[in-house]
Amino acid sequence: MGQPQKKSYMIVTLQGVLMIAVAATPFFVEFRPPAVPTQWADWVGAVGFIAGMIIVFSAVHTLRRAFTIHTAIRQDTQLVTAYPFNFSRNPMYLGGLLQCFAWSLLQRSWLTFVLTLALMFLLNFKVQVEEKNLESVFGEVYLKYKNSVRRFI
Repeated sequence: MGQPQKKSYMIVTLQGVLMIAVAATPFFVEFRPPAVPTQWADWVGAVGFIAGMIIVFSAVHTLRRAFTIHTAIRQDTQLVTAYPFNFSRNPMYLGGLLQCFAWSLLQRSWLTFVLTLALMFLLNFKVQVEEKNLESVFGEVYLKYKNSVRRFI
């Protein structure tokens, strides 16, 4: 079924470290406990966080057994193009990044924001590896999907 797939354990490890760092940074800097939103940043952050959570959960639900954290694609997997994969090829990454940016806004943390930017660049690199693997497994079917649906938004 085409060329061998690339497995990027280093990317997955860095992704996990950055996600933990984004979540934990406010606890080491100055944690702002969740409260009733009072400022525009609180409202935007709360809505962004909830929207990101909905996007991630709907993507995981749609993927079901095809879900994996690695860049390699299971050989017995079908290409998933149903909602929310019909408006973004990577809705889990999109939703997760939305949550991270919202978290940095809710916490008013520049460090969390910078770590989220680093995570964004890492996920973009991971997506490029995944796309090559998807092309090797699904061929023309994936290329057609790739040309009709945006990478993130």
